[in-house]
Amino acid sequence: GTALALCRQSAVRHVEVLWPAAAALFGLSAALAFTLSQRVDLNPLALPWEAGQLWRLGATYLALMTPFFFAASCIALAFMAGGDRIGRIYRFDLLGAGLGAASMIGALFLLAPPDCLRLVVLAGFAAAAVNSIRPRSLAWLIAGVAIASLLPASWLTPRMSEYKALAQALRVPGAEIVTRRSGPIGRVEVLRSPTVPLRHAPGLSLNSAGEIPAQLGLFVDGGGMSAITRTGDDIAGLGYLAEVTAAAAYAVLWQPDVLVIGAAGDEVLRALHHGAARVTVAERDPNVAALLRNDDWAFGDGTFVRDDVALHVADGRAFAASARDRFDLIQIPIAGTTGPTSAGLGGLSESYLLTVEAFGAYLAHLEPGGVLSITRWLRLPPREVLKLVATARAALEALGAEDIDTRLAVLRGWNTTTLLVRNGRFTAPETARLRRFAEELSFDVVHLPGMAADEANQFNILDAPVFRDGVLGVLSPEWQTYIDRYKFDIRPATDDRPFFSDFFKWRTLPELLGRYRAGGVALVEWGYTVLIAALGQAVVVGALLILLPLRWLPAGGTAGLSRAMVAAYFLLIGVAFLFVEIAFIQRLVLFLGHPLYAVAVALAGFLVFAGFGAGLTAGVADRCRQRGLPRPLILIAVGIGVLSLTYVGVLPYLTSWLIGMPAPAKVGVSLALIAPLATLMGMPFPLALSDVSSAAPQLVPWAWGINGFASVISAVLATVLAVGFGFTVVVVSAVALYVIAASVWRPARTL
Repeated sequence: GTALALCRQSAVRHVEVLWPAAAALFGLSAALAFTLSQRVDLNPLALPWEAGQLWRLGATYLALMTPFFFAASCIALAFMAGGDRIGRIYRFDLLGAGLGAASMIGALFLLAPPDCLRLVVLAGFAAAAVNSIRPRSLAWLIAGVAIASLLPASWLTPRMSEYKALAQALRVPGAEIVTRRSGPIGRVEVLRSPTVPLRHAPGLSLNSAGEIPAQLGLFVDGGGMSAITRTGDDIAGLGYLAEVTAAAAYAVLWQPDVLVIGAAGDEVLRALHHGAARVTVAERDPNVAALLRNDDWAFGDGTFVRDDVALHVADGRAFAASARDRFDLIQIPIAGTTGPTSAGLGGLSESYLLTVEAFGAYLAHLEPGGVLSITRWLRLPPREVLKLVATARAALEALGAEDIDTRLAVLRGWNTTTLLVRNGRFTAPETARLRRFAEELSFDVVHLPGMAADEANQFNILDAPVFRDGVLGVLSPEWQTYIDRYKFDIRPATDDRPFFSDFFKWRTLPELLGRYRAGGVALVEWGYTVLIAALGQAVVVGALLILLPLRWLPAGGTAGLSRAMVAAYFLLIGVAFLFVEIAFIQRLVLFLGHPLYAVAVALAGFLVFAGFGAGLTAGVADRCRQRGLPRPLILIAVGIGVLSLTYVGVLPYLTSWLIGMPAPAKVGVSLALIAPLATLMGMPFPLALSDVSSAAPQLVPWAWGINGFASVISAVLATVLAVGFGFTVVVVSAVALYVIAASVWRPARTL
């Protein structure tokens, strides 16, 4: 937008040449940007300490922004050259963007990522061909096919970061990838290490004398590792399966009916080892499910094709909430990570498995006396287990449970903690069995109903019983005050604020940074601070690019259009549009079962229906004139506000009620909900840009650039607000911004 504002007259004069050239350069630079960014040795975690990483970060930004510069040039050139058709142009822009979002997900089911990138290259040249005169159009198309076909595979193949767990595992002599599958959710790889055999049993007791059999390592996108264990025919003989904190629930349950959320790892074997009557598994990645069902490449044990094991491709939360059956045990094992993340970057990832509402759904699907078991990595100072206990307490209180401390048990080993939540009270014999289980395996009892203070901190000894003290604080009558005063954010996670792994508190940051030499920096939850840094970068760079052309642009416009009004309006609606879109995406993550599907459906829905709305703007303006309504933007803003706030109240209940529907039906429901809101949201931009084009055409690319800048900062700012305050605040803020923008826009020439 800035570049075209500075050379507007020349750009409009040569638009027939510039437009196809920009489209083709988008296609070419899309591949080159990916290739170059892969070759920049950027380590984001080292940014606070290594100044050289800042140059690498800048190089990455420069590479990745290039294709978007050319794509945005195409759109802005179209607005500049077709000022009387802005609504129509904007409609097709949004329709194409929405269809692209949906079709790329479909392509990833059929093609590997490098081949999908070739499609992007070809799309750029195809756009150039469509918008060129005939002799040149054929040349553009031939060039696109040739370049997309001849690009070396090594340029388009993702390079794994050396800091990824899989990259480190491959350094072991003899380690090799056995099989690999790719899909929209990610790339799944299985590793064999015959020279130095894999032995992975999170939370294994130091008292364990049993042998862990041969294992394969399963990695998703190169991160973490889950074990695939060779069982043979003697699952009952695998004693190590009972010697981890995650086995605590089996001390109080006999031959339970078990639901395991997540297929990878040893949880299914653990259930079978303890004589489970039936094991139901919910795995949301179809590639992981397919690999585990197919034992030909692995060990041939057939764990997931047994009659007493049912493997479902489904999101665990959605499956549990919609299941007709009740279970004796619901197991949520450690996520696929190799250990606790000191950098805290996972705090920005939403998880609907560990919210107050999720706990309520699990407890509702437990038999009387059933147990919910959740195992997490042990972190010091205590954070995760305290947040788990706080979330469990909030869920039990919402269900009207009394004597909450009698329904909870917490054990810890040397590197894991396990929380048990019972649908009912733990009896004295059950607590005795849990105490005996812990003593035999040298696990520490953190909380048991009726336990004495001196029972804590007996085996894996810390300077103080900080885990026991923390749990008592969360279970005390003044628990809200305790949570507020705690150095980390251990508030219960909710569906409105589903960031379970976010523990950041601003007031703790100075203290931790001040203890640099004592290792305090390692305790900083860097995810949130990195997010703030990204927001600051975007604001500074965007502000410079917005202010840069002001020296050459006319100081004022005509028909009452000032530069300040244009800047404020397009900034506000840009931020507001993304706020609503991002909040909707997060609401759909739970409903559709995966963030990727939510992004695809929400992006496609909002963009396509906003495109329809953009196409209606001319008719809306005419009807408003005929009926004597001089400011339709106010009416549109009110409509957006009413629908958005209605959805805030209705969506949680509606999606919970319909969560068990088949996937195609849920997509249809999502699009039906998006349609009326997105149609209205597609109108404010073209209505105002048509005014700009008529009254001050020199401001058109500048306004377009400001709107694009707003979309960048709003994506980051929405996450900042959601992590701190929840998505309801994001939506309310968006409504306020739409109303303010409509009030700001007061051109003398009415619509």
